[in-house]
Amino acid sequence: MDADREHLRLLSIFHYILSGLMAIMSCLPILQLAMGIRFLNDMEPFNVPDIHMSSDDKFFSVFHFMMIFIPSLMIVLGWTYAFCLFLAGKFLQRHAHLAFCFTVAAVSCLFVPMGTVLGVFTIVVLSRSSVKRLFNVKSDSFGRQ
Repeated sequence: MDADREHLRLLSIFHYILSGLMAIMSCLPILQLAMGIRFLNDMEPFNVPDIHMSSDDKFFSVFHFMMIFIPSLMIVLGWTYAFCLFLAGKFLQRHAHLAFCFTVAAVSCLFVPMGTVLGVFTIVVLSRSSVKRLFNVKSDSFGRQ
């Protein structure tokens, strides 16, 4: 039991670390977002009705909107994932919400290389029946109480 508690404590710490790294890395698209906003503000075709826009102007207006939409989406998804990692770290520390921790670990496997390593180790530790007992979950069920 003491080894399981120690493993959960270490996993919690690593979840906090990866959460911070993801939050910082999710700020990088802010540069592209600023560039997209700048390009959008400098465009003249928005002062002209759509019927007078050439096909090139329409392409560039869509392109500039995409330069705002895609980085915004990346920022929101990255911060959401970082927040979920932070919550998973807190839940691992408190031995609560096994299904949530398991789900975050599975999603973490998509983020190569650090997320994959953390996700695999978390899944291995959370799959132990002794760890499930710490979470007050029956061994035969996944996470439902």
